[in-house]
Amino acid sequence: MNFLLVQRVWLRIAQPLASAVGDVRGLVRHLLSEPVQRIAAKTTLLYLLFYPRSSDWLRYSLLVLGGVGLLNEQLWQRRWFWLAVCACSAARLDWSADNHLYLFTYWCLAIALAVGASEQGAALTSSSRLLLAGAFVLAGVWKGVLSSDYLDGRFFTLTLLLDPRFEAVTVFIANVPPSAIEFARYAFGRAQFGLESPLPLPISARLEWVSLLMTWWTVIIECLVGVMYLLPQRFQVSKLRDWCLLAFIWTTYSVAPVIGFGWVLTILGLTQARTAATRLAFFATFAILLAYTVARPLEVLGGNLAQDYNSAEVFRDQFVDPSLSGASP
Repeated sequence: MNFLLVQRVWLRIAQPLASAVGDVRGLVRHLLSEPVQRIAAKTTLLYLLFYPRSSDWLRYSLLVLGGVGLLNEQLWQRRWFWLAVCACSAARLDWSADNHLYLFTYWCLAIALAVGASEQGAALTSSSRLLLAGAFVLAGVWKGVLSSDYLDGRFFTLTLLLDPRFEAVTVFIANVPPSAIEFARYAFGRAQFGLESPLPLPISARLEWVSLLMTWWTVIIECLVGVMYLLPQRFQVSKLRDWCLLAFIWTTYSVAPVIGFGWVLTILGLTQARTAATRLAFFATFAILLAYTVARPLEVLGGNLAQDYNSAEVFRDQFVDPSLSGASP
């Protein structure tokens, strides 16, 4: 009787579970055996399909290129195809374009140049490593040397108060109430356009602490990643560079909903990953960013926090707590 019961449990639960585990193992083996050029092409086209980030005809052109490229493998083995992707991506660039759009355009050009090379995988690996090194070194120099308003925390203080994408972080981590955030936007807008005498922004001690923590972590990890990718492979410490990049992606884009940059960095990291462990980690990160792109939980949550208030004037009138500011309004 017990034997029959165990057999039924095995047939209904354990056997399908074992089959699923086998399927996962097969998927892992398939991902690890994929050539570098296929990984680079497929992840880049998925980025185009889910994150075109443009307007009008450019948006639809990128969507079509991403979808058609995924359906027809012969296309992304042609240089003209990647040059077309590069041209459409370059057409989005202007003085206000996000930094990752420039990096993505360089990456598409690198793929186009690598097509037809005798060592296409090696060319893509080198290109992705050099792009990562250049991007992070320049970012570290800009933040740590050239920007006087960055190291003192002012950049992140204003970003947390004024950028709607960070509103959930500002409320739940920096403990700033939505009313204070709306008042800060009102006060900043008034000072920016010179409409009236400036009002003090609601900057609390905890907000300053969070801003400084984010500032110095960003500078340190970006410089570390840049140096790691500049080091030749003969240095043992260079083996840690992929984990440094993953640490940057995980800590940065779990807080900052700038997912487009996370996608591009993950694609570059995955293309040049040297070990099975780091390749799987990049694949998992790519899947998480894909799910986040669809769900957008932080941005949706942040955008809904202040819906109970009517206008900036209401927040101005209700803002009476001097502890949120260096001076009374």
